[in-house]
Parts: sequence; C-alpha cells; structure tokens
Amino acid sequence: MWDLPCSLPISKKEKLKVKFFLLALFLLVISFSVGNNLGRSGVLNLERPESSPISIIDLFNTSSTVFFANLFVNNLTVILVLFLGRLFFGIPTLVFLFLNGIVNGFMISPYLVSHSSLEIFRQLSIHSVELIAVLMAGEYGLRGLNDFRKKKQTEDSWFSFGSLVQLMACIIFTAIGAYLEVFYSTQY
Repeated sequence: MWDLPCSLPISKKEKLKVKFFLLALFLLVISFSVGNNLGRSGVLNLERPESSPISIIDLFNTSSTVFFANLFVNNLTVILVLFLGRLFFGIPTLVFLFLNGIVNGFMISPYLVSHSSLEIFRQLSIHSVELIAVLMAGEYGLRGLNDFRKKKQTEDSWFSFGSLVQLMACIIFTAIGAYLEVFYSTQY
C-alpha cells in the first residue's frame, strides 16, 4: 500500500486505520459527487421529497420523538452494516459506502441548487456528527480488505476492547446526529 507523510511515530496498526478511514472518506466523496451529478443532469428522473428540513417530519406524518426513533434506527442499521462488513472481507462495506454516497448526493442535488452557501453549510454541519459515525464504521469494515489480503483476521480481533469502543462511539455519534437532525435542524 502507500505510505502516509507523517513525522510522528505511529504504529503500523494506526497507519492502517488512517488509510482505511481516508479510503472510506474518498469513497463517500466520489460517490456523493456521482449521485449529485446524476441528480443535476436529470439522468434519473425520480420523485424526491421536499428539500426543506421541516417537511421531512411532515413527510413521515409523525411526532418529533417518533421521527427521531425512526431516524436513529435507520442510521444505526447503516452503521451496523458498515461495521459488520468486515466479516465478509470489507466487500459489503465498499458497496454500501458507495451506494450510500450516490443516494445522498442524488437526494441533495436540488437543495444545492436552490439554497445559499451559508444555508447549505449550516444544514451539512448538522449531519457532520452522523458522517463521523459512518466514516468510523466504514474504516472498521474496510479493515476486512486487509484481512482478505492476509487470508486471515488481523491481530485486532472482532471482540477486542478497541473494536467494542469504536462500535459504541459510532452508536453514540448516531444518536447525537439523529437528535440534532430532528430537534435542531427543524427549528430553523
């Protein structure tokens, strides 16, 4: 693989984590761009919900608490699929990251055209907590590619303390992100 430009003494294991985190970020950015371009070009002419964050709750016709629970469970499912993709050598994680980026890029394309840069930044900053959880889970799932290359699981086992802490952090970030999305973004 490629080397990271770094002057700090970082272990081989930590360098590998950074590489897979950057790979997850790269996949999301590329696939988001593809989805955004598909949405803007009109290649896919699908019905989309309103781009206003307030109408999202109306779309589900539920209370904020029920919407929070639905959003949390949906995002938790994404996190678990990305995280558990390591069991299958990272392949499901690769596919899911790419498809998730395409769908999100496609769904946000009309919003990017019709809103100011400041409004776009404000809305995307709310989702940054969820993005951190997705990238952390994606990094862990993509480590399965290294397992595949070595034809065995690496020294960092599935049930190590570090992997459980990483999973718990992903779950906490997912809950915070869902809370911010439902109770903060709909206020403005």
